[in-house]
Amino acid sequence: MSFCPNCGHGLNSDQQFCPECGKPLSRSTSTSASNSGVTVTVEETTAPPKPMSKRQKIVLLSSGVAVVLLVVAYFVLQHIASVEYRLDRFEQALEEKDEKALMKYVSSYDANVAVKESNIQDFIEYVNDDPFYKEDLLESLREQAKNLDDPQVELYEEATVLLKKSGKQFLLFDNYKIQLLPYYFEIETNYAGAKIFIDGKEVGESDSDYFVDTYGPYLPGEYTIKVEYQSELASLDHEENINLFDQSGQNIYVDMWLEGYYVEVFSNHGDGGLYIDGNYAGTVWELGTIGPIDLDGSHTIYMEKEFPWGTVKSEEFEITDTYYDLSIDPMTEDMRNQVAEAIYTFEVQRFLSLQTLDPAHIVATPFYAEDLAAEVQYYIDSEYVYYGTGLDTVTVDLDTMELYTEEDYIHVDAYGKIDWTGDVYPASYAEEETPEFVESITTETDSDFRSYGVLYNFETGQWEVDGLYWSPYSEFEPDGGLVVFDANTEI
Repeated sequence: MSFCPNCGHGLNSDQQFCPECGKPLSRSTSTSASNSGVTVTVEETTAPPKPMSKRQKIVLLSSGVAVVLLVVAYFVLQHIASVEYRLDRFEQALEEKDEKALMKYVSSYDANVAVKESNIQDFIEYVNDDPFYKEDLLESLREQAKNLDDPQVELYEEATVLLKKSGKQFLLFDNYKIQLLPYYFEIETNYAGAKIFIDGKEVGESDSDYFVDTYGPYLPGEYTIKVEYQSELASLDHEENINLFDQSGQNIYVDMWLEGYYVEVFSNHGDGGLYIDGNYAGTVWELGTIGPIDLDGSHTIYMEKEFPWGTVKSEEFEITDTYYDLSIDPMTEDMRNQVAEAIYTFEVQRFLSLQTLDPAHIVATPFYAEDLAAEVQYYIDSEYVYYGTGLDTVTVDLDTMELYTEEDYIHVDAYGKIDWTGDVYPASYAEEETPEFVESITTETDSDFRSYGVLYNFETGQWEVDGLYWSPYSEFEPDGGLVVFDANTEI
């Protein structure tokens, strides 16, 4: 057993410090001399450690502080880089309408489209004007944050604002971007040559009357879409204000149908030339309707048609309505009298052919003259004769005459009335019937209303009757333009 050299306390052989006084113990080696009975103890004492210098103490302290700071910094940066912190700052920036801060937090889903201050301004205005949208937006972003690491979740592609991971920040932590989803305008319009504008910038021109094309991408915001159509006759435009925050889906259909006015044109001579602002536009039959055209009276319309006797022009109108009747009356008063005289001559000669049973007296168009000659020949073959004095008077209504044209002829419809005495009967009546009967058929008067077809002869410049029809027209207007010929009228 050994003892502490300092306090004498008993020690065990494996102790390095005195349990009583705490003094460090030295190692000792004992050698016994057998011949003398003397024990020799050799002590090995460890040199006490040198005290630390001031610099070493500072370095050690600084290292400890640095470790602590690094640990604190890590957790601070982890918090700052967290998606929750980013969303809180985003919400705060919205509340404070901090455009600069939002420009840092918000980017475009499409790398080819840059976020502009106008996009942020529209975003701030819309979100703060609609608290329900704002609440839904923040809730949607927080819901997206919960599922960022789940590749199976694809719930937010229809949202206007998306939350996405975007690289690293502070080299260690995920970076998060709040991204605006881009949109595309699908614009339809209905006039070829219409110019399309988005926020005052021309982006396209239609090339058909049923035009659809897509323009974009555009970030959420308010946009003014305008379509303008300009022609010699019309100036049309249509404007729509579109707020993309209100939309769902990336393709936004915009109906930019232009409402142009159309003018319907009628004429009793559809092959006549139609003139707009003095310029030939085609025939009435070819066009039918004109448009689009402004109805502000800035345009004029009329029709002209060439006739063998000259050009006839309709009334000219300033266009303020959607329908115009451009009918013309190409018949002058002299022409009407010429047609009436042709009818009178026809009737005189027709009765003369019946009275003389000589078709050579017939005056009509060649085709109709053949029909009348065949009638006379029938009477000759049937041994008929005319009893009575024949034609008394012919009355023609000048006011109801209507002129029609086709490619190779000009035709007038005219109404008239004839009075006559007698008729065609078998020649045998003179011998077989009583004198009283013969007298009655000879002196019997009759009248009939007739409709005449009269053609213009381009070679002779004369009017010729081409047809005779019974007419339901049974009376003339009292103040109508009537001309009456008796059987002895000279023309």
